[in-house]
Amino acid sequence: MPHNTKRRIIIGFFLLLYFAFGTLKIILTLNSSDFIDFNARNALQIENLIAARNNYSFVAVGNIRNSVNVFEQKLVPLINNSKADFVVLLGDAVLDGANDKYAALHRTLQKLNKPVLFTFGDSELSDYGAKNYFRHIGSPVFFFIAGQSEFLFLDTTGYTEENYQVSWLEDLLENIGNVQNRFVFMNRSPVSGEEKETGLENSYTMSSSYRQNLLDLFAKTGVSAVISSNSGGFNRETKDGVLYLSTGGGGGTFDFQDSENFFHCAEISVVSGTVSVSLLKPEQEKLPEELTFLGHVWNTIYSWVYVYFVNVLLIISVLFLVIYLVYTQLIERIDYYPDFNNPVKKDYPLTIAMFTNNYLPFIGGVPLSISRLKKGLEAKGHTVYVFAPNYDAGERVDADEGIIRCSPLFHYKKGDLIVPVSNIFSSKIRRKFREIDPDIVHVHHPFWLGSVGQHLAGRHKKPVVFTYHTRLEQYNHYVPLFHKLAGGQIPHMLIKYFSRFCDAVIAPTKSAKRYLRNLGIGKLIIVQPTGIELEKFRFPEKPHLPEDKVKLFTVFRLSKEKSPYFLLEGIKQLSKQCTVPFECLIAGTGPEEEEMQRYIEAHSIQQYAVLLGKVPPEDIPRYYADADLFVFSSRSETQGMVILEAMAGGTPVVAVDSSGISDIVSNGVNGYKTEADLNEWVEKVKYLLENEDERKRLSLGAVTTAGENSIEKMCENILDMYYEIIDWKKKHPYQTFIR
Repeated sequence: MPHNTKRRIIIGFFLLLYFAFGTLKIILTLNSSDFIDFNARNALQIENLIAARNNYSFVAVGNIRNSVNVFEQKLVPLINNSKADFVVLLGDAVLDGANDKYAALHRTLQKLNKPVLFTFGDSELSDYGAKNYFRHIGSPVFFFIAGQSEFLFLDTTGYTEENYQVSWLEDLLENIGNVQNRFVFMNRSPVSGEEKETGLENSYTMSSSYRQNLLDLFAKTGVSAVISSNSGGFNRETKDGVLYLSTGGGGGTFDFQDSENFFHCAEISVVSGTVSVSLLKPEQEKLPEELTFLGHVWNTIYSWVYVYFVNVLLIISVLFLVIYLVYTQLIERIDYYPDFNNPVKKDYPLTIAMFTNNYLPFIGGVPLSISRLKKGLEAKGHTVYVFAPNYDAGERVDADEGIIRCSPLFHYKKGDLIVPVSNIFSSKIRRKFREIDPDIVHVHHPFWLGSVGQHLAGRHKKPVVFTYHTRLEQYNHYVPLFHKLAGGQIPHMLIKYFSRFCDAVIAPTKSAKRYLRNLGIGKLIIVQPTGIELEKFRFPEKPHLPEDKVKLFTVFRLSKEKSPYFLLEGIKQLSKQCTVPFECLIAGTGPEEEEMQRYIEAHSIQQYAVLLGKVPPEDIPRYYADADLFVFSSRSETQGMVILEAMAGGTPVVAVDSSGISDIVSNGVNGYKTEADLNEWVEKVKYLLENEDERKRLSLGAVTTAGENSIEKMCENILDMYYEIIDWKKKHPYQTFIR
């Protein structure tokens, strides 16, 4: 039998065993229909038993605490063999008030051949036990009359209000006559000095006024005896003609080193109205202190196992299952070295599912990057499906069947920016994913549709790759209300957490990879900028006439995170300092477009800065090629894709240094990168505006840099990673892939 099949069978057996034990516990806990209103039913039985008798006796037992080894095996035989007519438990009969403790006690009480009455104690109240006491036993405060005797039960746990009990007692004791004896049962004694806790630790203490009221009432109304519990000893005294009896040691734990503590119960006899008390004690051997201690430990363990026997079976079964799983995991032979005998297969077509929060026709770096990767992979014979938002009011139909549009949940609006927020709860997404059955999932955002892709990959055991496109903290001003939080640690935490559940991460630059490593991401991270479609940037060289203006060009989304006013302020300074005529063409739209136009007009730089508005993507390469210099001021880029595009058009670059710029622009090779210092940036732009030969030299370097980042090369690198991850995931489904 294969190892994995055998393991699944054993795990299934233990789970079935666990279910069986759980069902057994429920049955034992709930199947106790004869353990309801216990006191009322047994009181009626006692009334019938001693109705016509002047002589009778009963046994008072304190502090049982679900004891089996002592109470059930030693005291129960003594009680059964005694002449007592019934038994009264003085509280703390259970370990706690949970239902299964009552069920265990009920099994024990069934071995008594005498009716039993309960007194409400601390243990019965603990663990929200009051409702179980009401269900199984009855009210904590009650009375009944049997023959010539009256029996009253009080609550000394604080659950029943003291004033109510005093009023109840006054009315009861003063208005019921013709009884020969009155017995009061309470978990704690009202006699001064009897302050020992009888159950679990409890902060409640009877008030002095309540205590005195009880003493006065008992003396005034001729109570024969007040019987209460004790931790493990026995005490009796008479006060104002009332016998106060405290007894414990019914099997529950107590300080065995205290010589006054011993296992016992008290038999109270009534003969012609006269009350006498005797002890029922099991024979105890005189043992050394060490053995006595071990005996008490054994009693405790034995009782605990008896009460919790189903729980113990559950724990043991789970423990064995855990040990088995750990053991089989440890003995499993795993080869962590590369398998040289079975190299990774890379000659079969892949089906790839991509998830993105924005895509064409929305123009931006991420949509263009995904579109290029999709086309490049399809050109190599692979099938790519992109789950993307639907930007149209109705159902959008794309010419490309590989685009799966997700209907919007709502539209987010910020100025002129309108972005559909996809309905990630749509069953269509999950249905299409199952139909596609991809070999690998590639997500492009660490939230929303990206999270859906990651979830589906995990559910269907598919490897998942994440491309880190965007510095989220730079876009916090788009977040309503909580933009400060969105600009703090939360974006970094989100990326770190999301990456934990990915098999690999693609970073567009080395700087981005260092950032991801600084976050503590230990997964495979490959550096892969977005490839350039080099053929789109090959234009005949345009002769430059001496009287022409030097042309600057830039393209970006006109929004705050792109630092547009840094650019305009630089152009303003250049207009005053530069000795050659120039103009800067700015392509793009965005929420800052109108404000930028007002800035241009307010500073009279219309002849130097021209907003082109929305330029069709297919026309952008022509602008790159016609420009003499590409300028850029954004610091929110992860890779600066437009920088590579400009270089592909043979245009050198001056840009503010940042994570997406540093690895692409080399000073004096293909352009210049500057600090976020306006004077330094203006100085470099001015230098290249006034030095045509330097621009031509840098242009050659720019073309070389762009040639190293073609779409074909990008797709080859990503495909290699896809194949390796798919192969590793099949062989090592629970291990991290790193190379």
